[in-house]
Amino acid sequence: MTLQPPERDMIVGLIQAGVESGTERLGDMSQTEWGVNFSDTQEMSPVRVLSWFAHNQQDHVSAHFRSTSETPLELLILFSEESARSVTEAVTKPYRAGLGNVADLLCSTIGEVGNILAQNVLAALSDRYGVAIILSVPEVGQGTKAELTGAALEDYDGRKDTLLLAHMQLHSERLNAECSVIVIVNEAAMRALMSREPRLPPAA
Repeated sequence: MTLQPPERDMIVGLIQAGVESGTERLGDMSQTEWGVNFSDTQEMSPVRVLSWFAHNQQDHVSAHFRSTSETPLELLILFSEESARSVTEAVTKPYRAGLGNVADLLCSTIGEVGNILAQNVLAALSDRYGVAIILSVPEVGQGTKAELTGAALEDYDGRKDTLLLAHMQLHSERLNAECSVIVIVNEAAMRALMSREPRLPPAA
């Protein structure tokens, strides 16, 4: 299904506002200022996304979330392994002395970073429309971009769902990481949500 341009722009604005808010939290954690540059956000079909990602055979680390509320949606956050290591180094450096016993610091950190970004995206949506949207705990995976995305798209239904793909660059004085975010929303539920009287003005 296809969103109308104003609907798509509204969701994109909320995604970007949520990610920007998330980077502020991550900056506090890492004791350094983070920035984010959005290169593109598109509505795409799963076939096109998987075809595009199939050319990238690098290992990636992902955090996958599902909503457990009345607004069905999913988020998949993907970092290349190199970017995941850069993010892990940036976030954990101030606390490295106390993290020596963490079994898989890379996956644990990406799960937490993904959780912060996802929760802030949902907070932007929840705050605007006055609804509670609860996410599952992150499912952290490792594999190629196409493998991780394919697994996350198993429940996608093209008759009722819309897929948005966002690309961004996270950066700070000790970080340079590329990130892809896939948002899958139930179109009818999202339209019903956007038909409500907003509590807050649209995201800039």
